[in-house]
Amino acid sequence: MVLLTWGLAPWFYRAGCWFIPGFPGGCKLFFAQEYYGAVAGIHGMRLNHTPLAPLFLLPALALLLPAAAHADGDVTRGQNLYAARCAACHSLQYNGVGPTHKELIGRRAGTAAGYSYSAALKNSTVVWDAGTLPQWLADPETFIPGQKMFFSIPDPQERADIVAYLLQAGRK
Repeated sequence: MVLLTWGLAPWFYRAGCWFIPGFPGGCKLFFAQEYYGAVAGIHGMRLNHTPLAPLFLLPALALLLPAAAHADGDVTRGQNLYAARCAACHSLQYNGVGPTHKELIGRRAGTAAGYSYSAALKNSTVVWDAGTLPQWLADPETFIPGQKMFFSIPDPQERADIVAYLLQAGRK
C-alpha cells in the first residue's frame, strides 16, 4: 500500500485503486492501468509508479469538491445594493460625483467621457470585467493607489451581487 498526501487528505493506493478515507465506502477510485504505465511481463502485470499518476485523479477530484469558493452574485440583490450603496455617486446614464457605469464592462479604467479622473486611473491599464471589479470594490486604494474613490464593499457576497448587476447593466 502506498500513502500519498495530496492537499490535506491522505490518499491510499492499493491493488490498482486509489482510496480517499473519510468518504462513505472509502470513495474508491478505479483507473485503467494503461493510464499510468502498466507493464506486462513473464512474471505477470507490474505497475510503473510514476509521479504523474495522481494527475489522472484531478478530473475525478473536481467532481468531489464543493462548488467554487466564491458565490455567484444575485443580479436582483445587486441592483438593490447598487441603488443603496453606489447610486449616491454613480449612475448608469450620466457622470455624477463618480463616473457613469454606462458601458462599463470592457472599458479601460479612467476613460469615461466627460469625467475628471485622477492621474492614477487615467494612467491605469485596468479594464473593467468580472475579475477586476471585485478587486476594485474590495479596496480601491490597494487596487489602484492614488485614485479618488473613498468607498469600498467589504462583504464578499455583496460585492459579488453588485458585480453581477454591473455585468448585466453595464454592458455596451
